[in-house]
Amino acid sequence: MQRATALLILLCTAGLLPAQEKSEEPTNEKAQKTYKQAQEYLHQYRKDAALDAFKKADKQDGRPLPRLSTQHGQVRHGTR
Repeated sequence: MQRATALLILLCTAGLLPAQEKSEEPTNEKAQKTYKQAQEYLHQYRKDAALDAFKKADKQDGRPLPRLSTQHGQVRHGTR
């Protein structure tokens, strides 16, 4: 019975994970454009410009904490 309960909980929470990933992108139209530009900078290996663009996208989206810039900056600059 405990295994069935654990499996049910695992399956229910696994369905929520993709929804959380999508919420990382900005909701503001202007911020989405800046976010896409930042991703292009990453593909061009312009990490500093990308990090600045991610910070700008956070600010444009009105996020209280810079989630995008922190997440991408730490991963891309190897501080994580």
